[in-house]
Amino acid sequence: MTEHSGRTSTARRTVQQKWIYRLLFRIVGLQALLFLGVPAFYYLRYGSWVEPWKGLSYLPNISALQQIISVDSSSVDSVTISPNGKTMATGSVKTIGIWDFQTGKLLQKLDVSGGVQGVKFSPDGQRLASVSGDNTIRIWNVSNWKLLHSIETGQKGGFGVTITSDGQTIVGASSNGTIQTWSLISGQLLRTPAELSVKPEEAAKLLDFAISADGQTLVTSYDNKRIKIWNLQTGKVQRSLTTTENISFISISPDSQTIAGCAGSDTYSKTIQTWVLNTGQPLRTFSSPDVVGLIAFSKDGRKLVGSDRGGFSGKVQVWDFQTGTLLHTFSGMFNIHALTTGRDDTIAVGLAYWGKVLVLKAQ
Repeated sequence: MTEHSGRTSTARRTVQQKWIYRLLFRIVGLQALLFLGVPAFYYLRYGSWVEPWKGLSYLPNISALQQIISVDSSSVDSVTISPNGKTMATGSVKTIGIWDFQTGKLLQKLDVSGGVQGVKFSPDGQRLASVSGDNTIRIWNVSNWKLLHSIETGQKGGFGVTITSDGQTIVGASSNGTIQTWSLISGQLLRTPAELSVKPEEAAKLLDFAISADGQTLVTSYDNKRIKIWNLQTGKVQRSLTTTENISFISISPDSQTIAGCAGSDTYSKTIQTWVLNTGQPLRTFSSPDVVGLIAFSKDGRKLVGSDRGGFSGKVQVWDFQTGTLLHTFSGMFNIHALTTGRDDTIAVGLAYWGKVLVLKAQ
């Protein structure tokens, strides 16, 4: 009886061990598929390696993913698309990359000092402006990528740069609340910091800024729950809005009629608020099921695109701007640092930790 029980117990342990081995084999097999099969799939389809161990939480929507552009081994902090939709510029650590937006081929690499916080093409596509962590704005000739001007701003914490619609003026911003303008042609300072800055007693930190497509209006947001709307020609405040939360990111519609802003922290906000640009009157509020820290209008103004900013949500959402209907949710991205839109409903998403740009199609 004892011998029989011993044999039965041994057989039971053998069966259990086989079951455990099979389970471990399946787990290892799934891990191997994730770490080897997924990169191989992306390489064969898009010609670019995607490493799951760098933050791929789940697969992006394959039907929407048009292209993967491997930018750098470090970070993608800014991205912009040329007006004709043929060229893309990316900003990362000490490097500006110029890419063929259709093929993903690297056309030019521009070396700068400091991390590149912002890049922007001029409306005619002939100039590229960049701002770096060394507090310098650089203007490049797109035809030969020669440096035309290097402008020392004299302000710490430069984080954004843009160009007015007439292609004549550069606007740069610093986190201390200073807005400065320069001539795109000569690089000369046009407006002194005092004319476009908050009053010293307000002691407000500038969170974001945007210029209307008609080049007439500048909108700024601060960490004291205020938005200011400026006449860019005179440097005077036209109106000041008080908001219920800080507006961490701003975008203006292509028709220069509407302001959209992420309400709250850029890593926790789930609300996008909108206002009439000319009057400051509140419009629709977009409620998001996920965090929204970056926003951009589509080129035709019919859609509003939003994503998280440096977080773990990894989602890009697209709304119908007129109805507020959520049209698309694209998942599977991680640590998004840059977002912009291009022609034909294309969306370029810069992933910091991956060092890649994903190109999506929001049809």
